[in-house]
Amino acid sequence: MMRLKKWIALWSALLMMISILPVMPVSAEEVSALEQAKLCIDTILTAAPAPEDYTFSEELADEVDKLGKLLQTGLSTSEIDTLDAYVATKTTSEVPGEDETTTETVTRYQSVQKFYQDYADAQNAALEELAAPIHTAVDAMLARPLTRENYKTASESYANASAHIKAAVDADDVNALNQIRELLELVDSADRAFLRIEMLKADASAGDYNLFLEDVQSAKTAYGLYESKFAELRRYTKYADCLIKAMKNSLFENYEKYEKANIIADVEQAYDDLGVYDVLDNTVKEKLDVLQDAVDAGAASNFSLSVYDYYRGEAIQYVLTQYRNIETFEEMIALTSETPKNKTELTAALRAYRYYNQELTADEQDLVAPELVKKMNNAVLLNTNCEEVKKQITDIGTAASDDEFEDFTKRYEQAYKSYRLFVNSYSGICDISDLISNLSTLDEATDRLEMLKSIRQIEETEDALMCSKKLQIESLLNAYASLDEDKQAAIYNIDSLREINADVQVASALRIQVDTLRSGEGGYSLLDEDTVKKLRADYEQMTDRQKRYFGSSYLNQLEAIERQLDAENMNAALRVSSLINQIGTVNAKAKDRIESARKAYDALSEAQKAYVANLTTLETAETSLSKLEFSIAKATVSSLGSYRYSGTALTPSFTVSLNGVKLVQDLDYSVTYLSNKNVGTAKVVICGKGVYTNSLTKTFTIRPETMASAVITGCKAKYSYTGKQVKPLIQVVWNGKILRNNTDYTLLYKNNKKRGSAGIVVTGKGNYSGTLTASFTIVRASVKKASVTGLKAVYARTGKAVKPKVTVKLGGKKLKKKRDYILSYRKNKKKGTALLYVKGVGNYSGTKKMKFKIR
Repeated sequence: MMRLKKWIALWSALLMMISILPVMPVSAEEVSALEQAKLCIDTILTAAPAPEDYTFSEELADEVDKLGKLLQTGLSTSEIDTLDAYVATKTTSEVPGEDETTTETVTRYQSVQKFYQDYADAQNAALEELAAPIHTAVDAMLARPLTRENYKTASESYANASAHIKAAVDADDVNALNQIRELLELVDSADRAFLRIEMLKADASAGDYNLFLEDVQSAKTAYGLYESKFAELRRYTKYADCLIKAMKNSLFENYEKYEKANIIADVEQAYDDLGVYDVLDNTVKEKLDVLQDAVDAGAASNFSLSVYDYYRGEAIQYVLTQYRNIETFEEMIALTSETPKNKTELTAALRAYRYYNQELTADEQDLVAPELVKKMNNAVLLNTNCEEVKKQITDIGTAASDDEFEDFTKRYEQAYKSYRLFVNSYSGICDISDLISNLSTLDEATDRLEMLKSIRQIEETEDALMCSKKLQIESLLNAYASLDEDKQAAIYNIDSLREINADVQVASALRIQVDTLRSGEGGYSLLDEDTVKKLRADYEQMTDRQKRYFGSSYLNQLEAIERQLDAENMNAALRVSSLINQIGTVNAKAKDRIESARKAYDALSEAQKAYVANLTTLETAETSLSKLEFSIAKATVSSLGSYRYSGTALTPSFTVSLNGVKLVQDLDYSVTYLSNKNVGTAKVVICGKGVYTNSLTKTFTIRPETMASAVITGCKAKYSYTGKQVKPLIQVVWNGKILRNNTDYTLLYKNNKKRGSAGIVVTGKGNYSGTLTASFTIVRASVKKASVTGLKAVYARTGKAVKPKVTVKLGGKKLKKKRDYILSYRKNKKKGTALLYVKGVGNYSGTKKMKFKIR
């Protein structure tokens, strides 16, 4: 309380000081603005002593707004200060104290800006409450399908509001009202256009028709503007419930009239688009389809329009009837190809032909596309040609004797020629038999003619050649036997064929025996005298025609066999004797000759063997051959020796001998090397070939290569001390090949931790032997590359030498002070830049300089 009283006293003194200050001259305009502001403050406080007392009125709102504008643009800084004091005076009052026996002076506002802001906030809160019903009305309008009543309620609530309340209405709500208003204006515009349409009457003139189309077009344009606006608004979520598709046309009073007029206009316009046409081509069909769809749409509409309800209904019905009739024909003819390919297509084409001639009017026939008429005529021509071929096939008939054979042949050839011409002319037909129903008759006539011709040809064959026809005769008889009785009856010359066959069988059997005897097949041979004698007896028993069929050439062969019988036995024996004489020296290579001679001798008959004079020579050779060795396992192999490792497979040369003869590699034996690359014992497997059998395995040694011929690379002369073993990464190269550690060699490092001379010993392993050495020197490590931590950038001056403690690491290893390095300082007592030196000792060398500040 005392503080408040003291504050009030100070404020009063300040006001008194301000009041005795010299007054600056003020212009009339500035006084006016200042006085207006004071008047606004007075009016506001009169209407609402405090912001919480604010109740909206246009007059009060005008005063608050006016004060705000003056504060923004109409007052100077000094005037604002004056108003601050004025507001403080106006809002200072006495209020009861805490003990209710005293009062206290309280000032609510020290700033006119704060005064204005609080009243402006109170005014805005009041306006928001007053604008809320408008927002509710707009939401209600948007929450259900749009009607004029819903819009009227929302728009009137906005229109009847004051200017201040309107300004407080949300901009989205105002926009929604404006959008719906614009939409309804488009509805009214379209409705007026609907109303202007004059529907066509039965006695309408061409002028009435043109006017009707113009009115409908105007209505379409107006309705299109509405549709565009409707679709535009529906893209926004807030109109989803208000503008539903179901109510799209419910806002119009005359929409039904427009809808009906639109249907009529579509039909009439589609009829106009047809124009004049001579042929029902695809372009005309598309237009007729549009016309038919328009008429169908009218019939399916709520108005159930008949085609005769239109201005030119009879003409429309006429062209649509034409179209349907021609379409029916086109559907029929569409089932066939350009020329029918089968009976189904031909039947469809003939059905279309009948429809064309019986159902279509002359005008309709003229409208049919020429290519369809051509397709139809192709089918008619095909049918005519087909019937002609069928008639000629039926007329072929049969032949009962040689006298009738020629006429039968002519009738067949004429029918077959017509059939082939038909097939060639209509190559696209899938199955001719479907069209030519009696084609089986032609097939039977073909088979009958071929059999009759074949029998006649056999009858005319020369006697000496008759046996060559044996298979053909048998085939004809088998074919005849497979025929039905009625078909067999048509083969008038079958008995003649049977008689010929009987004689051919006898002559052919004897021919076969002669051929068999000459070829040595069937168990006969030239040494079989009984067989030859029987052949002669069989020939003598044949009839004269059978002998003519047997032929003079075969008789000559039989006689030649008889003459050669004796000579053949001697020749066979001479051939075997020649083989025995070719044996020569008995060794392994003579084995095949000995066995061939024995095989030939054993094949002779007993009579032939008697003529072999040198049989003893063969038997002696066989005895000598049995004493020879043919197993490679018994062979002698020259020394293989030993070899030094070379990095490649080793294949030493050697010789193989058996029975005192040096054998030839790849002819008498093959060689396989095993384990012949690395150090150790390699194997040579020798396998017999030709007359030689079994195998033999020999070995040779592969010695390690000495390390003396290898070199060490990658070892530098010097390495820095690390405190650990220094192991240079080296490579050992032999003959251009990099050897592998622990496979080809092992590594041993000597004296490689402390300073001084160190060494590397490479010891051969596996395919390598001996040792190889290299040396290097371990020198002191420089501390210049060491990391120093713990040194701060700045230290406080103490009057003594500043000696920071640091940690020194090199290569990740922490160095030890005095053993590995020593520290020294310069300029480290006074303010300024001090120096720290890290100097390597022992195993370390060099000096690292560091800086820090002393303040």
